[in-house]
Amino acid sequence: MLSTPLSLLTPLFAFLAATNAATLQPRADCVANITGVLSANTKDSGFMPFMLNADSQLFFGTENPLVAEFQICNGGTSNPDNNVAFGGRIYLPTLNKCLNVTNQENAEEPYFAQAAACDTGFLPSAAQTWNLRFDEDQGIYWSGKTDEEGTILQGGCGLLGYEAFFRDGRPILRQEQTQSRITCGGAPFRIV
Repeated sequence: MLSTPLSLLTPLFAFLAATNAATLQPRADCVANITGVLSANTKDSGFMPFMLNADSQLFFGTENPLVAEFQICNGGTSNPDNNVAFGGRIYLPTLNKCLNVTNQENAEEPYFAQAAACDTGFLPSAAQTWNLRFDEDQGIYWSGKTDEEGTILQGGCGLLGYEAFFRDGRPILRQEQTQSRITCGGAPFRIV
């Protein structure tokens, strides 16, 4: 008699175990839109790669170019007015991680990014929400969190890119910093 109720619970335990295992896997509903090397578009030198430093933080350098995919999850989000932007995440396939803004909770720039476990929710969290802009030659910006109405993006300045010299797009490398800064008015990331 005791074996009958336990045998009924066996499928439930199997389902729960499968659900827990599934949350550790990459999301099947995220589809790669662009795959290549995460890069800066410099006017003088063309596309120059970003990489990760020893602490998995995003940094501008050429030693180990960072392979990345812009992924649209759950059908993505687009701008209904002009259909020029898609929301998604930046997936790092060689690491099975995503590019995550580490200080997203700050109200003001600069922001910093590093490789981290990908979100498993229906949509990426604000720290992993990036926008692919078709009207800007597939430039990628971090959008972060919006206000309650969804009109003001993180930092109050719109989309954020890497801090760059205005004239040529080269990332600004600060002596005291070992990671790239994500700022208002920054240049768009590219995947080439």
